[in-house]
Amino acid sequence: MVVGDWTTGGPIVGREAAAHSRMQRRFKKWAAARASLEGAAGVFGSLGCSGWAEQARGELHRVSARRPTSAGSLTESEERVARLAAAGLSIKEIAAQLVISVHTVEKHLSHAYQKLGVRSRSRLAARLSAPA
Repeated sequence: MVVGDWTTGGPIVGREAAAHSRMQRRFKKWAAARASLEGAAGVFGSLGCSGWAEQARGELHRVSARRPTSAGSLTESEERVARLAAAGLSIKEIAAQLVISVHTVEKHLSHAYQKLGVRSRSRLAARLSAPA
């Protein structure tokens, strides 16, 4: 097996690919991290390790969500935070429910407001409930 070729091997190779992707993300090597996670998901999928494969696909989705989106479309994280805010939860309650920092909630919410062109929670709720 060639270093960086995650297409063959057993579960240990899949776990090494997943760990390698975490290191790549730490150094902001997003494309390399996506490739490693795709390899890990492929290895786990071919071995029938559904739990590990699902975890790798989830991480891959989060890494891929960092790609630029079209104007007005929210990332999955921004949409989750915006929906909870529209439901009336405070920033601290949202942070506790999603197990993220208050600062992260504030950032996601401000990005959602900007992308959707709203300035209040009532407008946010109306915009999220409107058909696309």
